[in-house]
Amino acid sequence: MSLFPLFLWYIITHKDMQKLTKYNVNFFQGKINENIPYFLSQRPGQPIHIRASFVAGSRFDTIPGIAHFLEHLLLAGSQKYPDKRQLTVNLENIGGSIGGSTNTDFLTIYLEIAEKKDLSFALGIFDEAINHSLFDDKAIETERGAILAELQMRYHNRSIWVMDIANRLIYQKTPCGTITSGTEDSVKLITRADLINFYETIFKINPVSWSISGDVDEKEIIETLGRLHSTKLSLDKMFDLELPIIREKTTDLEVFDDNKADLYFGFRTTPRNFSEAPSLDIIASYLAQDRGCKLQDELRYKRGLIYSCQGSNFISFDSGDWYIKTACLAENVQEVLNIIIKELEEIKENGLPEEDLRLIKNKLIKNNIVKMQTAQSWAIKSANPAFISAPETFLIDNYEREIEQVTPESIIEVANRYFTSNNWYLAMCGPKSLENININIRPGIKQK
Repeated sequence: MSLFPLFLWYIITHKDMQKLTKYNVNFFQGKINENIPYFLSQRPGQPIHIRASFVAGSRFDTIPGIAHFLEHLLLAGSQKYPDKRQLTVNLENIGGSIGGSTNTDFLTIYLEIAEKKDLSFALGIFDEAINHSLFDDKAIETERGAILAELQMRYHNRSIWVMDIANRLIYQKTPCGTITSGTEDSVKLITRADLINFYETIFKINPVSWSISGDVDEKEIIETLGRLHSTKLSLDKMFDLELPIIREKTTDLEVFDDNKADLYFGFRTTPRNFSEAPSLDIIASYLAQDRGCKLQDELRYKRGLIYSCQGSNFISFDSGDWYIKTACLAENVQEVLNIIIKELEEIKENGLPEEDLRLIKNKLIKNNIVKMQTAQSWAIKSANPAFISAPETFLIDNYEREIEQVTPESIIEVANRYFTSNNWYLAMCGPKSLENININIRPGIKQK
């Protein structure tokens, strides 16, 4: 059967195009068949990046790690391209690439090409990957070995592993409180029948969202994608409720027999209160992003306790968390955490100084000019769950205006809502002595 049968007609509904003048981007959004969201950042003369975000991430696992296993297998050979090398080399020949990723929400397949003239050929390869996988026994065993090796890599890269532990801790006893890659035992149990069943009942049935960037025509690409993959389920009613906040454990330690400690210190947030996102992003940037951040100054430049730190505010469909991640010697963990908490308490009481608030706003807005120069950056941005949930809010021009409107008072209000004694979580990799760490953070205080 042809990839694009003539008898299929797809209803496309879209809003008016929006011109993002500063970035020379035309932004389109709409739905295919009235339920499949798509977001197109049209960039004339630029490479093309396409991401299919299937709502088939690890929260839907029937066996721990099966969504991640399927991602591997979709790119391991198809009817037309029987092995992984044939699938990828044909794209590389035109300066393209194909890949995949799996997280809690999504199993994502993405493709990038250099020139518009090769789009039809590249989409044929995309079609092979998502619709015509072989589920070959040999490929399954090969990918099983690769996944087991990947698990070892994640475990021994403690900067990655501490995030896996944190996800398990902060979303404990919910569908999101799993390690995406599964465990060695669970991966060894997954059969060909299990993979086919997950593919047919979850991957092919659950909603999908398309994110496209580059030199493409809206009508042409959306009609093509609609024929490539369509589903009757809509994202609109997929995540009606927020995940519960459960704190049976507040600390999780993976013991390593050495003197290094990797740390995640975080807080649950409210995913659907999008008005808080600018303030949370500003606090994360002020404290723990880039060389000029407050914690880099306090913990590295003044005291030499850490090498670097990272802060982030993540919003999913029905969950969210704000966190700081860093690493230090085990004997310094208590001091590092005390300083982090001291800075959080200062923000809860006084917000950010006007000069620092202005600096962070400038950094976040002006850095976008640098960050948003690739096709991939635009496609990734509009494949984020927060963007899919509220595209008008998180469209880059609109969100930059929201950042500008953040006040010291809104910083204080948000900090006191979340950075409290009954909302923190601490994940660590390091020696057993870290079991004795104390967290002393006060309840939220009333705004002045």
